[in-house]
Amino acid sequence: MKKTLLLLFLCSVFVSACNTQVDTDYTYSRKEVITDSFQNNYQKEIAGYDKAIENDPNDTDAYYNRGLAKKDLKDYQGAIADFCKVIMMNPDDTDAWYNRGHAKKALKDYQGAIADYSKVIMMNPEDADAYYNRGRAKDDLKDYQGAIADFNKVIEINPKDADAYNERGLAKKRLKDYKGAIADYNKAIEINPENEAAYNNRGIVKDDDEDYDGAIEDYNMAIKISPDYAAEAYCNRGVAKDNLLDYQGALADYSMAIRIDSNYVEAYNNRGLAKDHILDHKGAIADYSKAIAINPEYADAYYNRGLTRIILNQKDGGCLDLNKALQSGDKDAYEAIKENCR
Repeated sequence: MKKTLLLLFLCSVFVSACNTQVDTDYTYSRKEVITDSFQNNYQKEIAGYDKAIENDPNDTDAYYNRGLAKKDLKDYQGAIADFCKVIMMNPDDTDAWYNRGHAKKALKDYQGAIADYSKVIMMNPEDADAYYNRGRAKDDLKDYQGAIADFNKVIEINPKDADAYNERGLAKKRLKDYKGAIADYNKAIEINPENEAAYNNRGIVKDDDEDYDGAIEDYNMAIKISPDYAAEAYCNRGVAKDNLLDYQGALADYSMAIRIDSNYVEAYNNRGLAKDHILDHKGAIADYSKAIAINPEYADAYYNRGLTRIILNQKDGGCLDLNKALQSGDKDAYEAIKENCR
């Protein structure tokens, strides 16, 4: 019977700049500035812009600002409609093109976003933010070379853009250019020593290279810089400690990641693995079950729970879990089923 659990993995492996767990809009809103009144009461502001548009259907500012408010309310389709109206009346309004690209990216229309950012670049070839966001959209489409080309342009325009170095490092890592990735993270940290994302991402590369102590040093820095928002760094530090057989330390880090983000499925899964390592199988099953409750299609948690149930002589439930893992795309589950579910 297979008793070892092998699905320990890095949590949120590619962490973007500036605490994505805190501000999910950061990915696509480096440029816009929204007033306090929008932040306090979007719906009230939208009603005000509705009235302004009723009084003057050609008021492009009202459409534009209403689009920003809708975007912040995550009404991306409504925002796109407003930005389209601005573009129809003023095709040279780069801000409207730019923010329509943000809204499209939020809807995972990456090609549409790229087209809008490209339009901004055509009108203003020195717009570093448009290159940056287009690079992010290309990265989402796994066009890593294209993303690197855009981040290169950002750096050419602004050599002190730490975020661009960090993002270029992520793209290089995905292309398995680990030395290049480390060099970019080093540069991001040199420019901005408070860049917790670059420390976290550099730690991940060190972890992949089995430099677990070096990885932990980087995760420590990420946590020191931003302790309240460092769920990814805690989770990744837990992985490094697990690899060093420090299971109690790993448990503490996974628990801290969960304390910061109670829906962090990878942290629950990895904490379950750490509990399995110290033979707390019932506790492990509770964590795998929590991960599954958050994400019912999470194959790794089904796989791990299945093996743990088999260890506890709960063969029927374990085999059901392994079959669910297989259905959810876990190729390892096939061999586990052959070995344990005859």
